[in-house]
Amino acid sequence: MDQILTWINPSYLQKQKELQRSFFSAKPFSHLVLPSFLLEERAELLREAVLRQQWHDKNTDLFQFKQTDDLCSSADPFLQEYLSFFSSPAFLSFIKQITGISPLVSIDASGQQYTSGDYLLSHDDRLEGRKVAYVMNLTKGFTDSDGGQLQFFDVDKKGHPSVIAKSSLPAFNTLFLFRVSKKSFHQVSEVVTNKQRLSITGWFYG
Repeated sequence: MDQILTWINPSYLQKQKELQRSFFSAKPFSHLVLPSFLLEERAELLREAVLRQQWHDKNTDLFQFKQTDDLCSSADPFLQEYLSFFSSPAFLSFIKQITGISPLVSIDASGQQYTSGDYLLSHDDRLEGRKVAYVMNLTKGFTDSDGGQLQFFDVDKKGHPSVIAKSSLPAFNTLFLFRVSKKSFHQVSEVVTNKQRLSITGWFYG
């Protein structure tokens, strides 16, 4: 618990039952949006550390953006400190408590960077072992007109994504969590600005 206190906004540790209720009642599928999640100084240092990483173009029919290698292999000492916290038994226990999903035993993590013309089309994230998806937003200065929103879909009677039910700006130091399921269709809308949409993304595995 001491390690958690050096990283996250302490207010979140005082309302875990409330967060769990919010997670289960969220539409169109279970999720949480947690603004000001990290201590502000930690969030700023994390953004700087991610920007120092080497970036690679990623292009398929489904997506276009830049991505780092697995951050677990990074030599950056601050990133290693962050990942040690984010994968610690205490933090995994916190995520279990607010999502009600167990067991959670490990994570992965990579940096993602979107700029003008980049996008991620609708998909559900389902692969073996993935239980909870996360996006740690490190983006600054985005407005609705810039694109880059994380968008959640309703599904139709056949289980296909239909209409956008929720759309959220990638606000700095906001953590998104959502349950990976056959309903968890989501996308990142096309970025239409030269600003950088920056995040660390990955999954909690169980």
